[in-house]
Amino acid sequence: FSVSLESFSLVPAFKTAEILSAIIGHGFDYGKGEDMISHRLTPLTESGILAALSVVLGLMAVFLPVLGVVAVFLWALPLLVLVVRQGMRFGVAAAVAASAVLSLFAGPLLALRMCVAFAPVGLVLGWGIGRGWSGVRTFLAGLAASVVSKLLAFLLLFFLMGIDPWQAQ
Repeated sequence: FSVSLESFSLVPAFKTAEILSAIIGHGFDYGKGEDMISHRLTPLTESGILAALSVVLGLMAVFLPVLGVVAVFLWALPLLVLVVRQGMRFGVAAAVAASAVLSLFAGPLLALRMCVAFAPVGLVLGWGIGRGWSGVRTFLAGLAASVVSKLLAFLLLFFLMGIDPWQAQ
């Protein structure tokens, strides 16, 4: 018993855009013979989308009491995906952009602390996965990045707040 998919008549993906544009009443032009299948997201567009997702997760971490605990650990996940797909340059740019936008809503100190504490983890894990490292090596690199970035975040906090952790009462 076999089923042939050729008997099913499905609308191809590139025809879907033409049908939707006819319903909406707007032209849909991809330019120079391109259709929806060959049209891909540019790295810059993907960086913007994933940076916006990082901003949303950062805002959830700041303003939502229970979900914020989960969101703060997921904050670096879009950066990880971006580094794997597009490279470290776009990941760093997205982290800086997400921190800049997050600073508008949550304050610059909190955004800087979140970027310093969590972005390196996503960047290092994405770098390791993108390079094809073993799971253990990727985990250990992520763990090292996490420890170092958390220490840097605490030192940055002490430095910016003018607190000496050795003289605390």
